Amino acid sequence: MSPPPVALRPTSELPGETKELLERFRAETPRTVEDDWAMDTIQKHLAAGNRPGFLLLGPKDEAIGILLDRVTPIGHRLSVLLAPGFRSPPSARAVLVAAESSAELRPLVGIRILARGPPPSAVAEHFEPRGFRFLGREDLELPDDVPLPVDTPANPRELRPLRATDATALARLMFAAYSTDPYDVAIFLEHQDFGEDCVASVAALLSAKYGPWIPAGSFVREVDGELLGAVLTVQNDGGLIAELLVDPRARRTGLGRALLWAAARGLRGAGHRPVRLVFTKPNRPAEALYLSMGFRPPVPPAAGGDWVNLERVGHPEIAEELRLAPSRDAGTASALLSGEGSP
Repeated sequence: MSPPPVALRPTSELPGETKELLERFRAETPRTVEDDWAMDTIQKHLAAGNRPGFLLLGPKDEAIGILLDRVTPIGHRLSVLLAPGFRSPPSARAVLVAAESSAELRPLVGIRILARGPPPSAVAEHFEPRGFRFLGREDLELPDDVPLPVDTPANPRELRPLRATDATALARLMFAAYSTDPYDVAIFLEHQDFGEDCVASVAALLSAKYGPWIPAGSFVREVDGELLGAVLTVQNDGGLIAELLVDPRARRTGLGRALLWAAARGLRGAGHRPVRLVFTKPNRPAEALYLSMGFRPPVPPAAGGDWVNLERVGHPEIAEELRLAPSRDAGTASALLSGEGSP
């Protein structure tokens, strides 16, 4: 069956329709971190008179969604918000076909379908033949009734607060930490040089791009002037643990757990609740750590991810790994907690 036709119109040409649809999305719950980020970004661009992307028009010329276009040095990364009634596999396929056919969106390296779109398994047959593979992300929260330990295997007194002057060292640590995790690199890569990505990412986090930085929940482990671990938190619908970074040389020492507990204590003490984080689902060790500490999926679960063209982002080797061990749909943490999986 052919997908329903979808037309792309710049949001600057239809600002009223775009704002109206955006208000409908904001009235829906639950929303993920990615949902809120996309909506905030669209609203800021509209308020500034810029063009954040395209309005998606359906077969009857009705507004069926908004496409946020993030232009990076390696290509276009899209975030798609689909209206109720159009969150079906045929609609997702139609958006993909329209985006790939647009000369303004080439090269297209990634698509993130937000606002409770169809699950990855339902659209895989449309996306995978075009070279896209799904890399999942999932939200977790630390319930308020989970007690926080006074001490942890890595002594909290060995940690110190993160400072803005740590930015360069933090970028070096991010490069080292993510060098062993090609999944996160594939999802977030924007520059040809991943080192540039790390510098830009740290700058964005410290400049409140994803929410105001919370110093009370941000810590580092420094040894001989070098950062071996760090946790960075921002205000985003509560206290969001935006980055947990541990140098490969310091793993399996309890440092990651110590940083997380320190962040949770700082966030709760400063009144930032709930304590939240988002993780890349192929990262099984991290997932097992979070669940063992008491983090749980929100109710109902909030999960998402990116369809990434691994050839275009320069990581074709991940495609074979995913083919042998396919990425999982939303609800992974819930399945592990119910005994349907194992960390």
